[in-house]
Amino acid sequence: GVFTVCGLWVSLTLIVPSILIYLFAVEVVNFPHHMDVPQFGGEKRLALWEQHKVSRSCFYNPWIARHAFLNFNYHAEHHLFPTLPWYRLQEANKLVLANTSEYIFSIGHSWIIENRSRSLEAVCEADGKSGRSASSAA
Repeated sequence: GVFTVCGLWVSLTLIVPSILIYLFAVEVVNFPHHMDVPQFGGEKRLALWEQHKVSRSCFYNPWIARHAFLNFNYHAEHHLFPTLPWYRLQEANKLVLANTSEYIFSIGHSWIIENRSRSLEAVCEADGKSGRSASSAA
């Protein structure tokens, strides 16, 4: 497949590392934002203004969060204010923390460490009991 079309050198230096970086990013950056939070199954669909109920924000190193992830770690804020520019999400986080008790916030790498030994099926079927609120994470 890929090795035949692109050649061994291109595959080993570009394609394989790109796939590994992508898989790392999905697990470290994307999974903690949507996994292990209350999910709504069946025919129920959330309205756009309720999307924050199935996402959480994560704490990462501030420099990495801002410059590498473009504040993607403020994921609940992104769902609350989808048109807000990435550089304003940190300010939105402060407003959300001050005005709601339903906010789910966790430490991104801690969530990965705690849940890495669980099967993906178990994490996907979780009911959100291990999600930590802003008050318990602070």
